[in-house]
Amino acid sequence: MGAALFGCGIILNTQAMQVYVMDAYRTYIASASAESQFLRSIAAFAFPLFVPLIYRTLGSGWGNSLLAFLLLALGLPAPLLLWRYGARIRAMGKPRW
Repeated sequence: MGAALFGCGIILNTQAMQVYVMDAYRTYIASASAESQFLRSIAAFAFPLFVPLIYRTLGSGWGNSLLAFLLLALGLPAPLLLWRYGARIRAMGKPRW
């Protein structure tokens, strides 16, 4: 049950990010989608490199807590920041010609 909820959350999150990218950069959808997938792939590559060290150093309890705190620190303010400054960020990426 937990794996099913986790999988659904990942799929919904990925779809929401792709829709945002496609809506924000309509002229360059392919490039913007490729970049977002590239950044996800880099994160997926880097994560297994440092996580074993975290678990060896902190143990399972504090290692999981550290990752959860990082998720909360980055994940909670992100939608609010995008809502507030999203138009300004999108305007910086539009061509001026």
